[in-house]
Amino acid sequence: MRAPRAAQLGLVAPEAPLESSAVVLFLLVACLGARTRERNRDWKDDYTLFRSAVKVCPRSAKVRYNLANAYRRRGDLARAADNYRRCLALYDDFEPARRNLAVTLTDLGQGGEAVALLQSALLKAPGSASLHNNLGNAYRALGRIEEAEASYRRAASLDPRSPDPHNNLAALYQARGEMERAEAELLEALRLSPPSLRILSSLGDLYLQRREMGKALEAFEEAVHIDGASPVARRGLGEALLGLGRRGQAESELHRSLELDPSQWEAPALLGYLRQQQGEGEQAERYYLMSLAARPDQPELHQNLGVIYAGRPGGKAMALEHFRRCLELRPPKPTASRVQRMIEDLESGKLEGH
Repeated sequence: MRAPRAAQLGLVAPEAPLESSAVVLFLLVACLGARTRERNRDWKDDYTLFRSAVKVCPRSAKVRYNLANAYRRRGDLARAADNYRRCLALYDDFEPARRNLAVTLTDLGQGGEAVALLQSALLKAPGSASLHNNLGNAYRALGRIEEAEASYRRAASLDPRSPDPHNNLAALYQARGEMERAEAELLEALRLSPPSLRILSSLGDLYLQRREMGKALEAFEEAVHIDGASPVARRGLGEALLGLGRRGQAESELHRSLELDPSQWEAPALLGYLRQQQGEGEQAERYYLMSLAARPDQPELHQNLGVIYAGRPGGKAMALEHFRRCLELRPPKPTASRVQRMIEDLESGKLEGH
């Protein structure tokens, strides 16, 4: 058995920063006039502010744009995309809306349309490093890796001070198994920017993948120092501690990560692995099922659940179900061979109840 790994995508935020309510207050005052005091109760945050404003100023591209940004901050990407489109319908030359729409479409898995939008924007601003960087993200989402790499390289040449293209190149190289190139890009990204939670977490994950637990621990400790409420940093710190054999500290960090983000799959998977190694099958099962609810496509979870059920009297059917599901998900060859042998042993009666 092996502990499941967590992956980082490293997408970059839109070029135009999401504007606060203070930036556009002059516009809202012009629209609302004397009604401002009556509507103060609606202005609890940017989302309620701009939802109220768009009802009063439905033809304002600026208000529609900021409502889209508010939806994006809330994680409602479909509504964000819809409102960026409405903004562009009102004012087609609103380039920040076009760029943010492209980034949002990439996040939604609609990379083809994102590429078209970004290529259109680049006709007007061919020297924009951010546009080239986001185009790289869209290409990468489509699996067009060589074009993604070229776009990131172009972004880095246009803005040598930006860490973003280097962070994205690192993610691309890491996915291809080119760990030394990935590390070099992440270290360059750190050189170009103040210590960054995102970059340090990516570097920590790379070291975890290379089984360099000491370096991973250093990266995640610095990430936690930057933001102690980051579930990603806490998860990574827990995984590094687990790899160093510091199980008690690892468990504490993984529980903290899970408290911060109960919807994740990584921390419960690692807690399940920890419990399974300690022979606590029922607790391990509970954590694995929690993880599986979030990520049913992880073959290692099915493999480890299969091992638990195979060791229980009467667990043969459940074990076979999970082992077969593991194989359907095309795990690495060593895992597939191991699982196939366990299936054969179960079917012959060698494993059940042991």
